[in-house]
Amino acid sequence: MDLYTGKEYMLIDIANAFGLDKLTFPKRIEWGLCNEDRFESMIDTADEKPLYQKAVMAFRKAQQGEAIGHMMGLDACSSGIQIMSAMTGCKTGALHTGLIDPTTRPDAYTTTTAVMNDSFTNGELVLVTRGDAKQALMTFFYGSSTKPKEIFGEGTAALHAFFEAAQKVAPGAYMVREALINMWNPNVDVNEIDMPDGFNAVLRIYDEQSKKIEVDELNHATFSHIYKTRSALDRGVSLAANAIHITDGMMVREMGRRCNYNKKRVIRVHNKLAE
Repeated sequence: MDLYTGKEYMLIDIANAFGLDKLTFPKRIEWGLCNEDRFESMIDTADEKPLYQKAVMAFRKAQQGEAIGHMMGLDACSSGIQIMSAMTGCKTGALHTGLIDPTTRPDAYTTTTAVMNDSFTNGELVLVTRGDAKQALMTFFYGSSTKPKEIFGEGTAALHAFFEAAQKVAPGAYMVREALINMWNPNVDVNEIDMPDGFNAVLRIYDEQSKKIEVDELNHATFSHIYKTRSALDRGVSLAANAIHITDGMMVREMGRRCNYNKKRVIRVHNKLAE
């Protein structure tokens, strides 16, 4: 793991907000050092202007010796696909999300776009944007088949290329998605998941209902009231997203337990258990 100074992390943060979050950390730092004297003049061209300006102001205060406590955000590389790939030991999905061989920052969405655009379906060349591929891929692995169809169209070459690319880029995640969706039980109105750390997730199932309301005092005007009730559903895809989010939550709890603990207390408990 490469270690960076506080200044370098702040330069990375500024580059992120400017719109260079796809570059490697060294490239972002290099860009920051080259533009350090003119950050303020570049505010109007930043992708995330408020975040960019906030980061630049914090950087200037730090240069003056103030202890600012500035916090920056670091996002995972396609965390849902990462977790699904780890669950299945899928090296292909792990490679495309940075779990293995992370010499450079991978981007599963750019990879998917490239795979789609390199394909021919029924003799037709597919050309899609990264934005469309990203939106389709994110929602697809969380259970949606509707969103990719909305983006690429029903029965189109692009849609066919998308499904093929998703399976090529992350075959393990593709398998987990299908397995979770097929686990749906149409006879229950709640799903429960017990996690290895003892956490129990209770996922209540609701069905959306609509009822027509007539108001006598308003000349018998009518409107529809939409509400949700607990109900078993014949089909659902929410397990694909919920199971992964719950696993993500367990990972956060586990990191907290491993990083935030009282060493003396752990030693004392260990010694007691060893007696």
